[in-house]
Amino acid sequence: MEKLTESHMANKFEEILRKDEYSIFSKVLREVPMKQGIPDFVALGKPIGLDIASAKSQYYYSSNDTALSKASESIQVWAFELKLKNWKRALYQAFRCKSFADWAFVVLPSERRSLASKNVDLFRSFNVGLWIFDLSSSLVEQLFVPEQNKRFLKPYREFAFDRLLAASVS
Repeated sequence: MEKLTESHMANKFEEILRKDEYSIFSKVLREVPMKQGIPDFVALGKPIGLDIASAKSQYYYSSNDTALSKASESIQVWAFELKLKNWKRALYQAFRCKSFADWAFVVLPSERRSLASKNVDLFRSFNVGLWIFDLSSSLVEQLFVPEQNKRFLKPYREFAFDRLLAASVS
């Protein structure tokens, strides 16, 4: 049996995020540098009818322009931190992602389900989602789904939005 690595877990999780069941994601990006670190994955969710590529050309203004702000409010940003063991570090990293993201999640392998279950209240107190990912079945179990974050920092959000749109059309 091959040893589980974070890279292998990330590759399998990326396959899940790109599947049709997660069609709310218009883009899935891996390790995009932000002001608050580098999340393992950032996914862009959009309302029906808003195209990411046209949003880039339509809303690519200075960060002081209200059109960019309106676009960044209509496209939801999801951040995912994956860890094999160190769930506390993942929680810290995901919490930092809330500076720009609507949703922040920690994803742990199924071998950590028992430990994660014992600490779900901590995730709830920080409003960070907690998912368990079974690599053998490619199933995700949602132990906690947070409320949408609406308290992100506007300059960080605009920076992230600009980086994500630039990465998604390159």
